[in-house]
Amino acid sequence: GTEKGKWLAGVATWGASWGSDRHAMWVFWEMYVTLALLLNINLALAKDYPNSVLESERLKVTVYTPDAEKGYYRASRFEWSSMIGRVTLDDEITFFEDWRTPHDPRVPEHGIGFAEEFGMANPPGFKPKKGSKFLKIGVGVCENDANAPYGFNYPYSVVEPGQWVTESSGSSLSMHSTMNLGNYGYYLAKNISVEGATLRIDHTLRNTGKMPISTWSYSHNFFNRPGQHTGLNFTFQTPVWLTSESFQACSGDAMKILEPTSPLKISNATGLSGLAPTAPSKKFRLSRTLNSSDVLYCDFGQVSNFADVDNSFSVKDAEGNGFTKNGTEPFQVLHFYAVNTTLALEPFWHLHLEPNEKISWTHHVKFTSALENGVIDEFEYEGVEILVAFLLALFLGFALSAKWIISKCPNYKRSHASRKFSADIEGVEDGSRGSREGFSSERSSSFRNYGSMSSSSFGR
Repeated sequence: GTEKGKWLAGVATWGASWGSDRHAMWVFWEMYVTLALLLNINLALAKDYPNSVLESERLKVTVYTPDAEKGYYRASRFEWSSMIGRVTLDDEITFFEDWRTPHDPRVPEHGIGFAEEFGMANPPGFKPKKGSKFLKIGVGVCENDANAPYGFNYPYSVVEPGQWVTESSGSSLSMHSTMNLGNYGYYLAKNISVEGATLRIDHTLRNTGKMPISTWSYSHNFFNRPGQHTGLNFTFQTPVWLTSESFQACSGDAMKILEPTSPLKISNATGLSGLAPTAPSKKFRLSRTLNSSDVLYCDFGQVSNFADVDNSFSVKDAEGNGFTKNGTEPFQVLHFYAVNTTLALEPFWHLHLEPNEKISWTHHVKFTSALENGVIDEFEYEGVEILVAFLLALFLGFALSAKWIISKCPNYKRSHASRKFSADIEGVEDGSRGSREGFSSERSSSFRNYGSMSSSSFGR
């Protein structure tokens, strides 16, 4: 921008004043060029991708809006209106950044935030024939350039991007798109709004074609914190109870790195050590920070029938900052994915729409800080409980010892009796200056209060 150019020009003028020292000037211009490149990169990241910023009293949310030429995401996998960028809670706690760098809008897996997808296994109209076209909901018309089955992460060409209409206000954003291909067609509408610490995402999908639409849908839910790696004591809570048998289809040392709050028992029949799976759990943590070669993936299979359990899960970083996401749609399958730049829980659900049929569902995402979540988790800081118990025991022991020593000390007994006698004398002398009736009433009340205070104090 103009301001950035003026600032760089000022830096250049300052550098020219360094004089004729060639070595110094060479170092300066190397630094200057690097700075200019960094500013250009940051400018591209911040401004070149069309976006809308939604704000409430606690949240500031950047939503990347669909754009076939300049959009943050222009690939064939994820639905284009589901790119939630930086989220800031209470002006200081930030969530979501690029988990694949450098970011490339045309790479299928380079989504951000919740990154929703329809048709991961078989999009409407797909044929394993080179040159055939198919419909990808929320993307548009894509082309198959190989005689091969569908691959969700393959970079198919988007030959006819969906046309989006967007309307934005200070706290909400509406987007909708319509696309048709042969006997297939859809209308997809999305409304994203913020209130307090909650992000709400309303969806409506209508089948506008002549053929039924039968597809899987899910959100990838790319959780990360800027500047942090997925690491030790990152936690997640699943919608369903999982046992050791649930992890048999996992890869990437998931059984070694993921730890439940109550230890899972492992069946000997699996070839792993341990006992029968008798301790299911919903809450898990990472036992170490993931490195660049770690890829954890779990397909927990069909964990629920429609409407059996609530579609709700949560994720947190090691400090306790995170979010809880609730969906009104049912789910049937649960996946888990983690690398050193993101952690994701992915509830899948299957939807079927006859021609002209529509369906609506809503996601509520509540962002919370470590303070709200409780910084001290039972599994993260279990040593605190031991410390508190030790201090209580130490205090109790000291109190009992002091009481025993005092009881055995004759000087203390005589001193205590003397002080009590003096106090009684002073009370009588003070009372003699008033009426006898007033003295009796006041002293009775005073002793009652003293007795109450003493019993409550020693009771603690």
